[in-house]
Amino acid sequence: MLTWTQYCNPRNFIHIRYQLSFILINIVISGALMYYPNTFFSTADPEAKVYPLTPEAARIIGITSRSIIVETGMYLEDFHTFNLTDNEFVITAAVWFKFDPAVISLETIGQFSFDRGEILSKSPPNTKFIDKLLFVEYRVKLRFISPLTHRLFPVEDHRIHITLTNKEVSPRELVFTASESGFTLSPDIVIAGWDKVRRSVVTGYTQTQLERNDPKTIAYYPVAVFALDFVRSGLRQIFVLSLPLFLIFFLGIVTLSLDPSKFATLRISISIANLTALIGYRFIIENMSPKAGYFLLSDHIFNLFFALTFVIFFFHIATIKQASEFIRGLLVAALHMIFLASWYYLLVIWVQHN
Repeated sequence: MLTWTQYCNPRNFIHIRYQLSFILINIVISGALMYYPNTFFSTADPEAKVYPLTPEAARIIGITSRSIIVETGMYLEDFHTFNLTDNEFVITAAVWFKFDPAVISLETIGQFSFDRGEILSKSPPNTKFIDKLLFVEYRVKLRFISPLTHRLFPVEDHRIHITLTNKEVSPRELVFTASESGFTLSPDIVIAGWDKVRRSVVTGYTQTQLERNDPKTIAYYPVAVFALDFVRSGLRQIFVLSLPLFLIFFLGIVTLSLDPSKFATLRISISIANLTALIGYRFIIENMSPKAGYFLLSDHIFNLFFALTFVIFFFHIATIKQASEFIRGLLVAALHMIFLASWYYLLVIWVQHN
């Protein structure tokens, strides 16, 4: 039986059983770290620009007790298009309002719209009285976009915003109120690869400055923002993306077990093939990834594997004739430690802070 000193001797690290032990430990730890982002909701998506109606905001806008309170809500029936990559969504929903018809007309209520959205169709109003208030429902088919950030791809979650507004009135005339109970979803909604985890509603106002240098031209509009949180189902996306990278990286490390005095050409040939395969796989990752002008987590993952594979290639070139078992063993241990430290940083620290 080997002693602890013999077991930790770097000269042993290039032997195949040690290599397999390192690779197995690496796979177990890396797999656990892959699962970590799924344990919490992680999104870099910007929040909708809605300002709460605080007493100070009400004073600036001019909201008084005479402002009309309109309760609103939504029943989301189905997603016809759910494309997070291209940021395009098409839904069918029932939008409803409850208000006092003596102080605001049905025609004014019916002039609602959606920010960053286009109403493809809208039904005539379906009305009835509830507790002396007029309840009106519109069935709409809506195409909209939501501000998304794909910085955390392929482990990102997303928050989709549907922003209801009425630009025919100001908050001085109409104020939306809503509650989470008034935002409901059909139980039949199923999105392949995604799970809906929570929903929320906020109300307030938005503002638009019509002339850049003149704050007097700011226009205010009432809004109600319906938000849906979606998380990825399982680890399929990151597993599919990372598996070829792991195989190439581990193959490169195993070449350090080859004696450079006997297999110099083979070592360099495998390293060149690994780098070539990584460059080719880069185009596949590009097709899998959302189009963005900033670096994604998938880019950092690829750069990590490419850098470590290039280190192995450079080592083979620098030691084309001879490299001691001790030096090769230290490099094997160092590469695994650097990889695990970087993998931990990317999937734990970097994900949490982006």
